[in-house]
Amino acid sequence: MIYVSRKRFLTAHANNIDPDYFRSHRLRRKSDTYAFGVVLLEVLCERPALDRRVEEDKQRILAIWAQDCISKGEIDQLVAPSLRGQISIESLMTFLEVAKRCLHDEPNKRPTMAQVVVQLESALEQQESSNSSAPEITSSDSVVPCAGKTFHSISTEIKEMSSVDE
Repeated sequence: MIYVSRKRFLTAHANNIDPDYFRSHRLRRKSDTYAFGVVLLEVLCERPALDRRVEEDKQRILAIWAQDCISKGEIDQLVAPSLRGQISIESLMTFLEVAKRCLHDEPNKRPTMAQVVVQLESALEQQESSNSSAPEITSSDSVVPCAGKTFHSISTEIKEMSSVDE
């Protein structure tokens, strides 16, 4: 086993660490849930947790940028180009709702990892059951209709689900 100092570890992984840690100086089980939420966003966006290539500070930290996009209804910006046209709207909505709940500021309002697994399995089932003609998401689309839903309405639904948890 390689020894890495606590300070060095925290510096290297600060963008995946539960913000509550910086207030309480305690890592909890729900701290892992927060970190997993960041990993979910890394997969969806194909961006690292800290993207030094981005000039605007607010957009460098993936968790902050993604939450901002969701709150503004700009979900199309979150989906990596390689996933556009391959992910169903329903699956995307479930996936984003899971990620957003994992990133909740208050640890006790985050799901357990067991709940995350169940929700991700649901997203997978939605993806598998969707027909192969899912609408393609392009970077120029700010609103894409699908089964009566738009990215903005999906964002609104995700915000409403989150507010019920609060």
